[in-house]
Amino acid sequence: MKSYFRIIITLICIFKVSYTYADYQAQDFFEDASLEYISAEDIISQDEKDSIMESGFAVSLERSSSFSVISNEPARLQLRNVDIHVYSHDDGGYVVSVTSILGNHGQTHYYTFYEISDSGQIVTELSSDDLGLSDVLNNEFLDKRDFFHEEDNYPVNLYIQHDGTFLAAPWTWMNPDWEDRKIVNEISFYWTGIVFQKVVIRLSELKC
Repeated sequence: MKSYFRIIITLICIFKVSYTYADYQAQDFFEDASLEYISAEDIISQDEKDSIMESGFAVSLERSSSFSVISNEPARLQLRNVDIHVYSHDDGGYVVSVTSILGNHGQTHYYTFYEISDSGQIVTELSSDDLGLSDVLNNEFLDKRDFFHEEDNYPVNLYIQHDGTFLAAPWTWMNPDWEDRKIVNEISFYWTGIVFQKVVIRLSELKC
């Protein structure tokens, strides 16, 4: 039970930071970014980008395009296959994540990160290592008795969540390697104001 309360306190502290943003907004990045920064299966066209901005980032009723606007919030611009999030940095400026959602079932998320200055200028691309996002391996979700052999202990995908956290999860659908294995841990990365912090929660503790 003590472990459960420690988890709750940690998550509350992290969530308080992860929801914060200041003047810089996700639509500012969209307006300033080069076309190649905003991509799904294809890169957005200048015409489509201009159309979205001219609409005032209005939510699209017809979501035929990968870049149809689903929601427009200060810290998040959600397109059908692209998710843009803004994170305030404790040392000033911001970090922006751009996640391209790929695959027939959205099973692959490809993400890039950018440093934004205090004045709202895109400074440089950041690596996931710069921000504390490390590989999560299959065996981290399992009890030891269900471990994969080392040669099959592959990294899993990270999936962007509505609040800007990244959820690590193996793709188990129609995968016989996972049929007789039980996932016992939930693994996420939460923005702390400096980096993303890895949090591992035992699923059984969430049910207490």
